[in-house]
Amino acid sequence: MSRRAVIICALLLAPPASAVEGAAVEGAAVEGAAVEGAAAEGAAWGPSATPHADMVRRIGDVRPAWRDHLVALPPVPSPPRVPGRTTVYGYQPYWGQDPSTINYSRLTDIAVFSVGMNADGSLSYTSRWTDVAPTVVPLAHAAGARVHLTVTAFSSSEHAGVLPSSSRRAQVIASLVSLVQDYDGDGVNLDFEGMSSAYKADLVSFTQELKAALPAGQDDVYLATPAVDWSGAYDYDQLCAASDGLFIMGYGYHYTGGNPGPGAPLYGVSPWSDYALDWTVADYFGSSAPAGCLVLGLPTYGIEWPSSSPGTVPGTASSSGSSVTMASAEAIAASEGRQWESLTHTPYVIRGSSQLWYDDTQSLGDKIGFAMDQGLQGVGFWALGYEGDDPAFWDMVDAQTAVLDGGDSGLGGGGGLDSGAGHDGDPGENPGAGSGGTQHEPIGTRQPIDGGGCSSLPGSSLPGNSLPGNSAPAGLMGLFAALLALGARRR
Repeated sequence: MSRRAVIICALLLAPPASAVEGAAVEGAAVEGAAVEGAAAEGAAWGPSATPHADMVRRIGDVRPAWRDHLVALPPVPSPPRVPGRTTVYGYQPYWGQDPSTINYSRLTDIAVFSVGMNADGSLSYTSRWTDVAPTVVPLAHAAGARVHLTVTAFSSSEHAGVLPSSSRRAQVIASLVSLVQDYDGDGVNLDFEGMSSAYKADLVSFTQELKAALPAGQDDVYLATPAVDWSGAYDYDQLCAASDGLFIMGYGYHYTGGNPGPGAPLYGVSPWSDYALDWTVADYFGSSAPAGCLVLGLPTYGIEWPSSSPGTVPGTASSSGSSVTMASAEAIAASEGRQWESLTHTPYVIRGSSQLWYDDTQSLGDKIGFAMDQGLQGVGFWALGYEGDDPAFWDMVDAQTAVLDGGDSGLGGGGGLDSGAGHDGDPGENPGAGSGGTQHEPIGTRQPIDGGGCSSLPGSSLPGNSLPGNSAPAGLMGLFAALLALGARRR
């Protein structure tokens, strides 16, 4: 039985996400308020510079019920990073899907979001890591994925209080190192949004110092960086040199406080803005950021805007939009009628007096293919669970990011050129288009999951409900046992 089959069967033994308290956050409660960062340079029509911060401001400090039912699992050694393997990065937000129900075999890296950095050098909301890591880290390690602690700093007072101060930087770094070590994490994701250019060099220093302080084998450092750096605050090439990669927040090009349109347009063309994923990647290249450093972050959500001209594209918003998970948007499209905007490679729905713009398996497949054409380190998603655990979506991700090397057909592969399957137009005509490299496997050429059945897996006889007392849910233990057995065979 293949690695993918083992994981899928094990997950089938677990309770479905819909049966788990707090398994998903739906609809308007999921994403973003009106953009603050984009207006900083008088460009209120441009992409948000602070997409994660906007979401946190809207959602606030919620505590999903699943956090009270997570079970600490036995430690599992950290998987080594495989040279040349395409990065598939996912954020697990504190308000999102129960992390014990996520199939981590699809990913190379998970960012647990998030603890906060305070202006005095202390950390806040550390329980969002300490409650979750004892479950997530063993599950992810057993599936071959690495786990990063995300630390956020979204206000100017936090940036000013810590970044210019060597002593406060050291204080924050010591706390982060302890949290990573104590919970067997693999590194840190730095998510500092809305920064002033005054701290450009300080962020590089912080990144260098953090990388040096983390212990070997637990020293991954990634940074979340904007689609457009309105204030010139991020030294892309220096941050690349100091870290393992930059996660480009390639979404929020249209946002809840603006007019309807694609949240992650592939190409910047009239009648839309020039700002799009192709512009963003070219901008990073123009700043001497190497392709192998860049992870193109993509959205698994959309936004529905009330519109004064719902039948007109581009339209005009009559009030702020509300965010919708990708799974919910696809259900709406199936009922109301899906339309396709070919210039930006984005689906949308017109229903009543509103426009819903979102991404789905087809549009994200095109954008992942673009990232592979550019030779980027990989792709990532905000956020895990919003895709509804759709097997077709993850099969597409697997196919688009895997290489034809004759090896394991599980997730992963090197960088290079995609076959171009599923694309309209020639990505090579766009700025920064790569050439040469490893041929990627076209969508639809994967072999079906091999036989063997789920009954032979460890834990397959366990019932799908919770065991008595303080025991872990049986499905979770079945998943964990299967992952461990798989890991032992592969070692």
